[in-house]
Amino acid sequence: MLKALAQWVTNNNQDEGGAVTVDWVVISSAVAGLSLAVILSITNGAKVYATFINEDIEEVAYEAGYGD
Repeated sequence: MLKALAQWVTNNNQDEGGAVTVDWVVISSAVAGLSLAVILSITNGAKVYATFINEDIEEVAYEAGYGD
């Protein structure tokens, strides 16, 4: 009985299947967090450049006679 219990403990200590799952969760959450940080940091700049492009297009359209 004790030999079987010792064998079971030894086998469970050598099993690393759960460690891979934990690593995968940590890496996935890190990638998601970094992606969110990048998106939030470039959002304001993208809005500013979109406004500049919109103003340029409106100006060209007005000069061509398509404006109000």
